[in-house]
Amino acid sequence: ILCVGTLEARKNHAVLFRTWRRLLQERPASAVPKLVFAGCQGWLVDDLVQQIRNSAFLDGHLVWINAPSDALVAALYQRCLFTVFPSFYEGWGLPVTESLAWGKACLISDRSSLPEAGAGLAESFDPDNGSDLLERIKSLLDSPEKLWEQEAAIQAGFKAVPWSSAVHVVKQALGA
Repeated sequence: ILCVGTLEARKNHAVLFRTWRRLLQERPASAVPKLVFAGCQGWLVDDLVQQIRNSAFLDGHLVWINAPSDALVAALYQRCLFTVFPSFYEGWGLPVTESLAWGKACLISDRSSLPEAGAGLAESFDPDNGSDLLERIKSLLDSPEKLWEQEAAIQAGFKAVPWSSAVHVVKQALGA
């Protein structure tokens, strides 16, 4: 399960860490997929990073890839089961759009710009409610058909906006 983005307090990686710890308490370790954080360490996460280290990266169930290359990020999207983005605030939420572009089911925070970035194709949750997030993750893990349905909806409904079109829209908005 993949979460792309700088580890920062506003991106709420802490709720994913706690959720994975709960998942590992509820299920045999062999039934819990790896959680992958792909991004650099940002601000206000020293305590979280220490908790991750103290847990031995959840006994190997959490992988943190610091400063991944574009090629590695692409490979991570290709190979993940689904993505999760629990941010409290985002300016846009590019990883959500990237996830959809790769055809991957996506769980997103119901805050800020993420629902817009999800384009109605990503399942949203309250980032303050770890129990809700845990149930949604378990639902995707336990119901492959639900995961396939979400991926089929993304394939049918996602329309990537090329950068050239985005620039045109911005220019029009600015009256240029």
